[in-house]
Amino acid sequence: MKSKDLGFFTRHVEKLILGGGILLALLITVLYVTGQPYARQSQGRTLDPQALESEIAKTAERVETSLRNYDQFPQIPVPPYAQEFATRLNDSAAPSSDKLPPLARTGLGKDVAVAGGPQQPYLLPHPPMATDVMVYDSYSVFDPTNTDLALEESQITSIFQMIGNRQPADFPFVSVEGKFDMDAWIKRLDAKPSAGNLLALPKVMWRGKQAISAVYLLRQELDPATGQWSEPIIVPPLPTQVAFQPDFSQDFDDQTARDTLQNIKENQELIARPNFIPVAVHARQWLPPEKAEKLSPEDNRKLDSLNRRIASLTKQLDTIDQQLERQSNRPEQPQQALNPRAGAAAPRQSISSIEDFEEMGMGDMGGGGFRTGGGATRAAPGAAAANRLQDLQQRRVKLVEDLQIEMQKRDELQGVELDAATSATQQYMVGGPGSMGFDEFEMFEEDGFMPMQAPGSRYPSYGRGMPYGRGNAFGRGPVPQPGVVPGQEEVSQVVRVWAHDLTIQRGHTYRYRLMVSVVNPLFRENRVQADQKAENYNKISLGPSEQELAAAPWTDPVVIESEFNFFLVSAAQQQVATVEVWRYFDGMPRKADFTIQPGDPIGRPSQIDGLSIDMNVGAVLVDLVPQTTRTGVGGTTRMLYIQPGQPQILSRSMEQDRDSDERLRLQNEREIIKRLQELISPTASALPSVPVSEAMQ
Repeated sequence: MKSKDLGFFTRHVEKLILGGGILLALLITVLYVTGQPYARQSQGRTLDPQALESEIAKTAERVETSLRNYDQFPQIPVPPYAQEFATRLNDSAAPSSDKLPPLARTGLGKDVAVAGGPQQPYLLPHPPMATDVMVYDSYSVFDPTNTDLALEESQITSIFQMIGNRQPADFPFVSVEGKFDMDAWIKRLDAKPSAGNLLALPKVMWRGKQAISAVYLLRQELDPATGQWSEPIIVPPLPTQVAFQPDFSQDFDDQTARDTLQNIKENQELIARPNFIPVAVHARQWLPPEKAEKLSPEDNRKLDSLNRRIASLTKQLDTIDQQLERQSNRPEQPQQALNPRAGAAAPRQSISSIEDFEEMGMGDMGGGGFRTGGGATRAAPGAAAANRLQDLQQRRVKLVEDLQIEMQKRDELQGVELDAATSATQQYMVGGPGSMGFDEFEMFEEDGFMPMQAPGSRYPSYGRGMPYGRGNAFGRGPVPQPGVVPGQEEVSQVVRVWAHDLTIQRGHTYRYRLMVSVVNPLFRENRVQADQKAENYNKISLGPSEQELAAAPWTDPVVIESEFNFFLVSAAQQQVATVEVWRYFDGMPRKADFTIQPGDPIGRPSQIDGLSIDMNVGAVLVDLVPQTTRTGVGGTTRMLYIQPGQPQILSRSMEQDRDSDERLRLQNEREIIKRLQELISPTASALPSVPVSEAMQ
């Protein structure tokens, strides 16, 4: 048969078979090479065998984690198997239809959290605000060489950026102290949610995270032109401070997260009560605001009166000492026995320490004078001279006693604590124990005069951190660690906290809120709803809520004192005035008097206490206007002046300036600091040197 007579299929059967094989091969290739014939659907996703195996492993891991951390397993009573077995053994013939229950329920309970966590968010409370807030402002001198804190170069640079880069490094500061109730925070963590769409926070999430992460300040500044407060800002913490504020963010890995939590737990003392920056030894030392009370205006008036009384007694004492010295230099008379109460005075000596008494060989004391150890003789003056000498000695004893009493009053008012060896009692001890208050000390030992501190003495031993004027420390050595006394545990979970502000400006007015943040209970937690996890997983710190923060009160306004103060203290009719200028410099208010006329600047560079200080306050005297009363009797002078930044001419009264509480406070503050500098100086004496007559030898 010819090929052309064959049908189409007959002629092309081989090609059809070959084409079908090729199509089958392509289909197999698509299905088994590029496709996923064994893929399965799981939770809305298509997974191949490899991905499915990985998903199963992850699910198993989540289940294992949930089982390991789950703390709400139902309590399953254990059946009395031993009793059942004993009964069967003892009564094996008795049939029993009771069957032992299974040891445990198979499978997982429906309340166990597994893959993806709960479908509802947890109740995440915010910590409470600090309470009992108190604020204190003062000033000091930064000393980067002080070894109290080992500062890094970057920390020193940051501190100077806060306080201003100048020498000496005087700076004002504000410290705010309060109390944080940890018990109240725990109650919030343990509270049951009132809203139906929130879950209770499991204890396993927060039990090991009860810690303070930061203490910081929120501040507002007063605009004097409008009387309005500025928008609140967060005060930057000190460069030496450990603080993780709520806005702190970091992509933690597991190891970094564990290390950070451990660091917070180990530094709770320094986080809650951060150290102050190191300051100069001669400057104000920092104390917590609770102890840093200022002298009231009434106290300042008392202190001024005491200082005037002490100055008057000291002047009278110097006059009598000069008279005693002149008596001791009179020509000698014929020898006769020495009357210890009427003997001539010895050449001038001074008592500045207990050793001076010992070197003089002092014997028994009493009766308002000194009795020698016996045998000392000297040329005696005439009867009149002897009576004069005795009168001077008795007056001197009374003056020293009065001076000691007044100084004790001053020290108590200032809050100064003296060492027994440097107190005025020892330095001016010329009378008997009954009149000088020697009952405070055990005065006598076998080898002579040896003062010792008695229990309950008002003069505890001087050491580090001596109080400065009712609430500042003025001592040598390291500043004491803030917080509780070492070795003494806090029984309450109400924690004292404080924070500092070194970024303030003199002459400005501020107010504060004290903020406490805590470790976030949901930090690094996987078992939470997706949105809540995204917000909290790397958020280590949690602060107060916006509602609670807005409702919290601000502190009373804090007016930061200006660097300069000046007072009109006298004026003459020839348009000449004396102005007293004060400036805080190197840790002390310094004073200088200037005689000026209209058109003169108030103050100029001067040498004060051996220091070159620019005392120019920037103001200029315009005029002096005498003023009289309606009756024409008395009156005062008013000073007109211009001040940079002030659009109008200002005025002040001489009468008001001289009696100003502010001037009195500055005077007393300067005396307090000088007094304390004398006490910490190894060569200074608390009182002027005292001449001792030869009758004391």
